[in-house]
Amino acid sequence: TTNYPQLALDPSGRPIVGWNTYGIPDYLVADAIVSRLNSDIVPSGLATLSPNDGSCALPAAAVPATLRATGCFYGFPPNLPDPALVPYELNSPLWSDAAEKRRWFLLPPGQTITVNPTGAWTWPIGTIFLKEFAYDRIQGDPSTRFPIETRILVLRDAATVQGYSYKWRDDGTEADLQPDTPSIETYDLIDNGALVVDTHTFPSQTQCLQCHLTNAGFILGPVTANLNRNADYGRTVDNLLRAMQDAALFTAAIADPGTLDRFPRPADP
Repeated sequence: TTNYPQLALDPSGRPIVGWNTYGIPDYLVADAIVSRLNSDIVPSGLATLSPNDGSCALPAAAVPATLRATGCFYGFPPNLPDPALVPYELNSPLWSDAAEKRRWFLLPPGQTITVNPTGAWTWPIGTIFLKEFAYDRIQGDPSTRFPIETRILVLRDAATVQGYSYKWRDDGTEADLQPDTPSIETYDLIDNGALVVDTHTFPSQTQCLQCHLTNAGFILGPVTANLNRNADYGRTVDNLLRAMQDAALFTAAIADPGTLDRFPRPADP
């Protein structure tokens, strides 16, 4: 006997059907069954990536005063990335006082990444890197997450990078460009029912260059070994390297386009 079929949509808009199947005798055994509809062809993780149309820009002579004005994010508040931004995750992310982070990069129109035999990457001039820092107001509860900072790094030329810090307003409506001086803010969070105060530093432009050094190639995280991992793209779970190769982001095919299989995003528990 099948009872109470329910239809719902997951966050990606795909239908999910759930129902109970009761056994015999006397309905003492019940199975909860969920069926999810997936496409027959699993798409590449970056199948929806759009070409760079120049909407996201930080000209050196007139850096936008707000995050929305950069054109890199849209929405109200501006927390939805431009569809040309490439999301990525790292195998070895730096610890930042329990802050959650989202990362993207944007290649200049028509440009690609050169992957060196050592696994290091050479980025085209004009590449933009973006990183958002956020806290869970109640630690471990993503529904309470709020952004505190969005950092943007621009590769200006072969010997110059510039970094900018955008601090999110307390009401979460916008993020403002910070002056070229460091600042510190505290945030009240709840951890296991107890109040904790976390401190976050907003770096100056000069401080950005203390880590992003010339001899380190300026760009620290995105290298082959650090990106050889799976990522949840919403509709698909895909290997980052393979997804980027499918999107023609490399100058030439890389030796190892990913060691993990592509598959439909698994059902949420």
